[in-house]
Amino acid sequence: MGFILGMCLTLQIITGIILSINYVSQVELSFDSVIHIIRDVEIGAITRYTHINGASLFFIIMFIHIGRGATVITSIISAIPYVGKRVTQWVWGNFSVSQPTLNRFFSLHYLIPIIIMLMVIIHLILLHQKGSSNPTGTVTNYDKMKFFPYFLVKDIIPLIIATIIIVALISTDPNNLGDVENFNKARISTTPPHIQPE
Repeated sequence: MGFILGMCLTLQIITGIILSINYVSQVELSFDSVIHIIRDVEIGAITRYTHINGASLFFIIMFIHIGRGATVITSIISAIPYVGKRVTQWVWGNFSVSQPTLNRFFSLHYLIPIIIMLMVIIHLILLHQKGSSNPTGTVTNYDKMKFFPYFLVKDIIPLIIATIIIVALISTDPNNLGDVENFNKARISTTPPHIQPE
């Protein structure tokens, strides 16, 4: 799973850079710039759909990958409610959703993968220094195997499966994991009817 996550992250970063070159982060022009990417940029539609579906695939695989550490992760998240109001206002950049919100979301949307990439690098460094842990807590240094060919072959098979899934999604129904609201321009005065507070 870690190998596929690394490949998905790389795919997201590459397609994200290509998309950000053509995207305009302005309230009046952002929707039209997405349409421009789909219609006018060479392989723009494929790049966009790869980025959209790759993000969904990334999170599905990430949730599976960190499933064993769910208790630790949920206990960290439980501390957030005390600062929720301030964090929301900071994310919005205002007292409501407006131009600063769009700017921040666009910036956060590519800064977060950079932070994730740094965390992945730290994770890999620590993993290769100490090795993987196991439920019994025993030291298995003398049982370690070489990466090539054992782990390479083991990792390439799921990578091929993930590649087939993303190519099938993009080729048959690229909007399957998206939302219908993505085809409508955002309006400050109107909230989509299906979005309601819980």
